Amino acid sequence: MYNKMWHQTQEALNSLLNKESQKMMETQTNQSFIFQTLATFYIKYVQIFRNMENVYDQIVHPQKRILIRKILDGVMGRILELKNEMVELELSEFHYFDDILQDLKLAPRYSVKGIPFDDAIKFIQIAERARQGRLRAIFMKQIYLREYRAKQAKTEKVVDTGAAALCIQKDPPPLFNEVSATIIQAEKVNHLRSEVQIRHEEDYREAMVTIKDDLKLIEGADIRETLQDQIRHWFIECR
Repeated sequence: MYNKMWHQTQEALNSLLNKESQKMMETQTNQSFIFQTLATFYIKYVQIFRNMENVYDQIVHPQKRILIRKILDGVMGRILELKNEMVELELSEFHYFDDILQDLKLAPRYSVKGIPFDDAIKFIQIAERARQGRLRAIFMKQIYLREYRAKQAKTEKVVDTGAAALCIQKDPPPLFNEVSATIIQAEKVNHLRSEVQIRHEEDYREAMVTIKDDLKLIEGADIRETLQDQIRHWFIECR
């Protein structure tokens, strides 16, 4: 699945690079047309970046991850260049891509760079603490009301059992949201995938050192002799 996504993203990137090189060869003076061109490239690069980032996060093959990371760095650099060109063109940090997104049939999220993972975790933690605080306040209020009603019940005798049941139903026990089994399983899979990625990268680095040493030991003498023959041949030709 992710290998297929990687091939599709690579084809989209090659096609975009060809289109961009063709557009840059054309001389344009219309500011609106230039902005439309830059914004279109910007949105497509952001789309490619998100797909490639997803592939990089899921693939465990170390050599592919190294290659994808280099391409990711290049795509991020190009996104920053296009953003800077749009800022210089319109003298504004904020741009509107509504028409372009509608033409490309894309949702507005493709025009906005995602929140960094660490910042997203902080925002989720803040929201979760606030949610727990609200639940705790509701729970304490329910305890207070239960104790207050218990005190009143000592002085008032309830004759109707239906009314008593209704009072109990009005004050149900608090329900705290528990993490679903699906989320727990997804987090476990992400953790295992990260461990596999780290282990494969370590094996790859160790294998590179071993292969280099073996190559030097087995073919080092032949390579040295070949280079010496080439150098002697160059000296003879240059006399």
